[in-house]
Amino acid sequence: MATIEECVKELIDERYGSVPRLAAAIDLPAQTIYSALRNGLKGSSMSTVMPIVEALDIDPGQLVRGNLVMLSGKKIGSVKVPMFGSIAAGLPAEPDVADNMLPIPIELHDKYPDAFLLRVQGESMNNILPNGCFALVDPCVTVDYSNQPYALSIGMGNAMVKRVRVLDNGFELKPDSSDPTFRSTILDFADPTLEPVTIIGRVVWYCLPAQWDFYAQ
Repeated sequence: MATIEECVKELIDERYGSVPRLAAAIDLPAQTIYSALRNGLKGSSMSTVMPIVEALDIDPGQLVRGNLVMLSGKKIGSVKVPMFGSIAAGLPAEPDVADNMLPIPIELHDKYPDAFLLRVQGESMNNILPNGCFALVDPCVTVDYSNQPYALSIGMGNAMVKRVRVLDNGFELKPDSSDPTFRSTILDFADPTLEPVTIIGRVVWYCLPAQWDFYAQ
């Protein structure tokens, strides 16, 4: 997890473009701000910290408690979560073995503490999940929200992401794509040839990789 000081530096860059620009706006030496970010805001003088938090709309009471919260109540920062390679958004495919960690907003982590990221491949969900994006999956074993996007596996490790409509005795796997050639698939639990269906989790958010190219996906 990023430190409070790292998050404040990101907020400074976002709001003011640089520490020197913030320093000029609040009439503090830039070196004083750099020192506070390096040595810790909680240990810095009030005459240094208060102009910074006021300029950035940070709640000073929460800062004293070690939390970075905006006066609006919004938490600032990120938490790294596991990224389990790829999952198909087209034909079922074996998910890659995961060994990476990627950041998500801390507010999302608070809401979905066990969630993990999967990279989506394919165009069958491109209306809501672009090919190549990272889908945040909240683990679950049942479909509690019919017609929502879920990651699921069929058989031994085959995985995909689709909107899942709950039927009386099965699921309808529905694409959500700009390509009309993608069609729904019915999983009939009464079909003796149907391999075991395992719900991996519900897709609750997605983000794009840093190297995203709108024309090459």
